[in-house]
Amino acid sequence: MYRCYAVRIAYVLLGESAQLNLGLSEEQKKALAGKAAEEVIAGFQREKAKHARGSSSFRGVNWDKKAGMWAVFIKEGGKTKRLGFFNDELQAARAYDAAAIRIHGRWDGQPPVSRIPVVS
Repeated sequence: MYRCYAVRIAYVLLGESAQLNLGLSEEQKKALAGKAAEEVIAGFQREKAKHARGSSSFRGVNWDKKAGMWAVFIKEGGKTKRLGFFNDELQAARAYDAAAIRIHGRWDGQPPVSRIPVVS
């Protein structure tokens, strides 16, 4: 994950002449167009801080430092069940929502991620 930010920062600073060990898709290049290096670095620092705290804005989702992935947990019958590990925080939240509906027959306390509007 961190290498990906380093690649983005190098691309913003050096442009097309940057020799990158990981490729960027055209979509990623478009997203970076016009951004200042400071803005990309600030985004990296926000993500890094979030991972350091192990927190997520979604219920049941935590950053697992050892695995380097988002871990999903849910309570069932008084016991905690691990649902798995995910690279993407939103995928992890959707897995929690699906399990909550399957286990509890409804969402438990907060609206499912699938009902949260995605901002582009």
